[in-house]
Amino acid sequence: MRGEEATASWRITRSCRTETEQALPPSTSRTWRGWRGLKPASQNWTGFFHLTPVSDTTSLVGQLDRSLTGGVYPPTIWEEGELVEEQIEIPASSLAAGKYTLWMGLYSSANFERAAISKSPNQIQDNRTLLLEFEIK
Repeated sequence: MRGEEATASWRITRSCRTETEQALPPSTSRTWRGWRGLKPASQNWTGFFHLTPVSDTTSLVGQLDRSLTGGVYPPTIWEEGELVEEQIEIPASSLAAGKYTLWMGLYSSANFERAAISKSPNQIQDNRTLLLEFEIK
């Protein structure tokens, strides 16, 4: 994403097997994300989501990769400043009890290089930003 600028926002909703919000465990986490291109994109980026244990954020226990908007409305044709919204579902039914994190980032499908993340309200690690920490009891 060199020389390109975009902003992303997100909202997480989740289905719970128990009545308390703290004790997930979701069979699916539904994530709404909004993308705003601050200038036209030079390529169609792929978004990725990583589920990791809190204790080891480099070990993946779940992953979802997909082109932005599922390729239906690629970022190369977005207008400058346009807000593009989409909703995705991340399966998580096979997770054991424990504490987990959900991360998000972008990469080029041409060379698999991750887009640099310069600002986030949450932790940034390896060009991905932390979206959520949750616990399955």
